[in-house]
Amino acid sequence: MTTSKYQGALQELSYHDFMFLLSLSKTQNLAQSARDLAFSSSSASRRLAHLRGVFHDDLFVRSGQVMVPSPRMLELLPQMERLLEETSSLFERSVFDIAQSERMLRVAVSDHLFHSPFTRAILHSFFTAAPRAIFSMQPSDNHIFERLRENTIDMAFYIGSEIPKEEFRMVELYRGRYGIFVRSDHPLVEMGGLRRTVTKEQIALFQAVQFNYMDGPNSDDSARMRQAMGQRVGVITPYSNSIPMIVEETNFTFVGPLVTLNRFLQMSKTPERFAILNLAEDYSYFVPKLIWHRRSHSDPFLQWARSVIIDTCRTEGQELDKTLLT
Repeated sequence: MTTSKYQGALQELSYHDFMFLLSLSKTQNLAQSARDLAFSSSSASRRLAHLRGVFHDDLFVRSGQVMVPSPRMLELLPQMERLLEETSSLFERSVFDIAQSERMLRVAVSDHLFHSPFTRAILHSFFTAAPRAIFSMQPSDNHIFERLRENTIDMAFYIGSEIPKEEFRMVELYRGRYGIFVRSDHPLVEMGGLRRTVTKEQIALFQAVQFNYMDGPNSDDSARMRQAMGQRVGVITPYSNSIPMIVEETNFTFVGPLVTLNRFLQMSKTPERFAILNLAEDYSYFVPKLIWHRRSHSDPFLQWARSVIIDTCRTEGQELDKTLLT
């Protein structure tokens, strides 16, 4: 199939991306399109940069005060308009009226991958469009593939890299970095200097908090990071909301995705008591994915729900993947 040739590029696009490009072609003003679609200006700029990479084209070129579509964008416009029109027809059929749908969406999530960073934004977008639907968050475990096969869940957040490709589909939500979460008067803050950047030798001087969010061998996604830095574990917890308390009361550190660490700060009543430090070396990237069974790939309700989750996570992930001095 021709589609399979471009499967990677298609996975990088969402319904909202096409709406954004069509809006920008009409307004020729990035700020106006951002306001019309309820994006922040920075989110709209990042979205345009991302789409330029996907299509390998500038798409829009600034000419004075306006953004003029490129020749390639002018070619794409009729196809995008037709695609959105056809997609919108799904919502107009009686079998799929999203505003009246009472379906339940069942998503397997892990505490720090989904709940802490993304719950508020995803639920806002989901229930704005589907106020009568049900969003069921279910705990992740080591039997995700079996649960998808048995149709006891619809999709799952996943941090692995391999899936049985003949059965499942997978899309990368975002690619983020790791940081070190400490209390604001921790010795590492002074060691990090103005750039708040610490070495593995400095980090190894202090014990770590280990977060196990489920049973089994895949429960601790920061294990390899700690081992590379030579850290000993001081506390093991299954609850992400306990991590700030442990960090605040000890000299222990927590190595975690920046999206999670920044959400800790946003949810804290006393964010000034904590600091996020940069790692002097990039040991790896944090790359959560969304996976689902091929059986449900064409389900209109689940297609819509996936687009909400993917688009929200990418936008939120880019906003939260930073330290003070990034």
